Amino acid sequence: MTASFSCDRTCPLHRTHWCRFNAIFSKMGIARVHSHTVKIKVEYKDPDTLKKACENLGWKWLGLRTHSLYSTEATGHGFLPEGWEYPAVLDAAGEMHFDTFNGAWGDPKQLERLKSEYAIATAQQAAEELGWQSERTESGLVVYHPEAGVLTISKEGICETTGFTGSNCHSAREQLGLLADGAIQNKPEYSAVAAQVQAGS
Repeated sequence: MTASFSCDRTCPLHRTHWCRFNAIFSKMGIARVHSHTVKIKVEYKDPDTLKKACENLGWKWLGLRTHSLYSTEATGHGFLPEGWEYPAVLDAAGEMHFDTFNGAWGDPKQLERLKSEYAIATAQQAAEELGWQSERTESGLVVYHPEAGVLTISKEGICETTGFTGSNCHSAREQLGLLADGAIQNKPEYSAVAAQVQAGS
């Protein structure tokens, strides 16, 4: 059998977890076709998770109050990133306030570290609530899906999903509270699977 197909990875955009090729796959047997990477979009919604992320980074948590940012003030949950003279503050609307004086009072890139750590803390907490096994590693977090799939969230804010059947990887990522930021990229393993399907194996 020689057959080929292409997938533009639009299923998440259509808000469905059903792969349009399932009718074909059901005749061929189980096919593992979804191995990909996606950058994680971070929205700071939970102060407890934000606190956990700051603590994981070794930053001082200042709590909910009005904080001084040199010549201005901001009310919200404050924390002091490594090397900063004044805190960053997340207000009730989800906006981050800070003053680093163009980097002289602290490196703004520290907030990129926070985004990744927040995504990891969000996923770890959700995994615990779902009863899924997870483990912290030097490179980030690994979550083991009960149906054998694996999600790896890196310290760079990239989520890799492997070993999923059909489009369950999208559902798994959403259950962990991980939103995609930009296009989903197929991993090299996908090409190998596609080649096997094309060759009829």
